[in-house]
Amino acid sequence: MRRSALVVLAAVTAIGVVGGCGPKRWLLWQARPAAPAVAGKMAITVADHREEKKGGKDTRVIGIEPQNNGFTGLIPLPLKLRSPTEVADALRDLLGQAALSSGIGVAPQGDPAPTSKLSVEVQTFWCTGFPPVMKVNITASAILLGPDGAVRVPGQPLQAEDGSVSCQHAYMKALNTLYTNAQGLFSQQPVHDAATGAGGGAPPPPPPAGG
Repeated sequence: MRRSALVVLAAVTAIGVVGGCGPKRWLLWQARPAAPAVAGKMAITVADHREEKKGGKDTRVIGIEPQNNGFTGLIPLPLKLRSPTEVADALRDLLGQAALSSGIGVAPQGDPAPTSKLSVEVQTFWCTGFPPVMKVNITASAILLGPDGAVRVPGQPLQAEDGSVSCQHAYMKALNTLYTNAQGLFSQQPVHDAATGAGGGAPPPPPPAGG
């Protein structure tokens, strides 16, 4: 398979954030080009399971950042994405791009015959602080399954933290780290083989104690 259906249109991927009347910020990361040849078709699903007060109740909310209202100075305001699925959509795109750059094909959503399934759960996606120090924390976990749902690679942490003068820049730095970490994970031979189908099913169980 030469290319996945997921195409990296540019080196930078962005998701718009709105606060009040219109677009104000973006989630950004730096993606590398897809490998010249990719193998397999890994399906990626992302479940957003953040805690209620930090995006779980309203999944559009990705943090609290003080803003100058022109009257009373800085007041904390929520940062909201355009739709409730944008955190999940952004992470699915990021992980797909990291997989492609590692030589792993990505199945289109709804593909009935992937070679593997990456199931991701988001626990934290949040920015808070006070200028000039805004801090971002992204925490997720990923399990790689076979087409039949059997575990091929057990839970792997996907984490990134960073800080900057604004949530916008802090998210960009943290997402760049997350992308690099994901690319490193997909480049590991056992994970690569499990994702493309070259590694077969789950690894064998450990020998019994004393055996």
